Amino acid sequence: IRAPPRPTSAWGPAGRRPGLMAGPDLWEVVAVFRSFGDVKRTADWLDQSSGAIEIALRYYEEHRSEIDDWIRRNEEAAEAAERIARARHAGP
Repeated sequence: IRAPPRPTSAWGPAGRRPGLMAGPDLWEVVAVFRSFGDVKRTADWLDQSSGAIEIALRYYEEHRSEIDDWIRRNEEAAEAAERIARARHAGP
């Protein structure tokens, strides 16, 4: 009997991040799923199986605040980087 696949954790500069085995972080899966609203499209976009996306979404349901915090932090970092880039292009 094989155990069902489950998310794994990766360590990086920002700390421990839950993710899919040999795939994206779970915050990325959830963010893409929110954009598409469809498991199959999310799976295709991320080059993952629909089953892997469903596993990620089940994990999200059980750890919503942790994943939402990752999404929020990444959105804030992207917005800060965009502000810096605009300021550099605006010049003196």
